[in-house]
Amino acid sequence: MHFQLLNNDSALNLSARSYQVSHLERLAKASSAHKWILFTAQTPLPDLKDLQSYRVDCEKIIQLRPSTKSSEIEVVSKAITLGNASAVVASGNIDLLARKQLQQLAIQHGCEVFFSTSDTQYLH
Repeated sequence: MHFQLLNNDSALNLSARSYQVSHLERLAKASSAHKWILFTAQTPLPDLKDLQSYRVDCEKIIQLRPSTKSSEIEVVSKAITLGNASAVVASGNIDLLARKQLQQLAIQHGCEVFFSTSDTQYLH
């Protein structure tokens, strides 16, 4: 798994997206754990101001690099099972059955999993 740590304001290249308040609150809670918040390469990041206004610890956010060997589902599954993420945010390109399986896996490993959608630009 390849990743890029986003740990300072100059490194945070966050695009303007609109995220649901409840999900930003859940990301803030997840960031209080001593683990990472992982975004897949296919997932747009929330706006830095939104993250900061909900007190999300941006130093714990990692945007994963695209994998040449694994599908996004495999990347999310591995991220969850490694146990070093409090939350994983994936794109909305994952089908409903796989989402349910990943949600169950996340529950088993004490992790949150979110799915973004490009048309609404909200986390689900």
